Amino acid sequence: MPRQPRIDIPGLLHHVRARGIDRCVIFRSGRDRDDFLNRLQSSCEKDAAFVYAWCLMPNHIHLAIRTGTQPLSRIMQRLLTGYAIRFNKTHRRVGHLFENRYRSKVVDEEPYLLALVRYIHLNPVRAGIVPDLAGLESYPWSGHGALMGKVERSWQDTEAVLSRFGSRVGPARKRLEDFMRSDAGRADVQTFAGGGTSSGEENPWGPPRTESGSNEARDDRILGEGQFVESVLGQAEREARERSRSVEKRMREFEEILGTISAQYGLSISEITGGGRRRSVLQARSIACHLGVHRLGLSVAVLSRELHVSQSSVLRAVERGATMLDRSVMTENESR
Repeated sequence: MPRQPRIDIPGLLHHVRARGIDRCVIFRSGRDRDDFLNRLQSSCEKDAAFVYAWCLMPNHIHLAIRTGTQPLSRIMQRLLTGYAIRFNKTHRRVGHLFENRYRSKVVDEEPYLLALVRYIHLNPVRAGIVPDLAGLESYPWSGHGALMGKVERSWQDTEAVLSRFGSRVGPARKRLEDFMRSDAGRADVQTFAGGGTSSGEENPWGPPRTESGSNEARDDRILGEGQFVESVLGQAEREARERSRSVEKRMREFEEILGTISAQYGLSISEITGGGRRRSVLQARSIACHLGVHRLGLSVAVLSRELHVSQSSVLRAVERGATMLDRSVMTENESR
């Protein structure tokens, strides 16, 4: 059955998981991991997002992130698309790197934040990558080390987590350590390892389902009590209506971009969107893809449908378009 749309509202805490396609390895080196974290930092700074916990596993990623000025989809598109393009170029591979649909769940912050932090940061221990909690403090690819003061991550909001354990940093870290060792951590897997999306309904925004014999609203995309679920779904419905109008506006702007590019290259719009492989068509399509993703925030899937090419072709075109525009700027500067 079709999945419900993600709940994509600025200002909410999300548990996000992104996995390599066919469970493939998405980090082959420390340089790959550093590149991903640099992109994550850039996204946080650009979009006023807050990362409370994170973990880079060999073939998947966990994030606890509270969105700021932008919805989660915009942040993840920029983060995952940019990383995939660089990874493919570095390792001489083609095609998708991540599964098409990252998984996300809205989380009610106060009751669940600390348990979510524990669940995410203990992933390397549960997987046997790190032997124990002491080893996790020095493990560079999880946010636990920053919470314990072993490494500086300016973009990770350690204060928001530690402040929940006390006002003084030293005692707060000791209480955090005790919290991480607690047997209650075993229950976190049951709480947070679920899907984050659910089967489709005629109206994906409501009314929310209720458990048999209970008046509590629930939704597989939201972790929280009934009142929180109802509040989020109401806001999501309003946001979806507004976003639909926004996509229509961006598609009109994309049509204007196609018109400008077609005139510059002496091509018809149907040639650019017809899937042809002539050199001039590829160049025009590459610039259109780059501007569509980075200027208008259109998804790779939308551009794939609009231009009648595969999503992997769109990813390669985005990369080529960036190079072509960089060369164009350099040429302009040299001519002045």
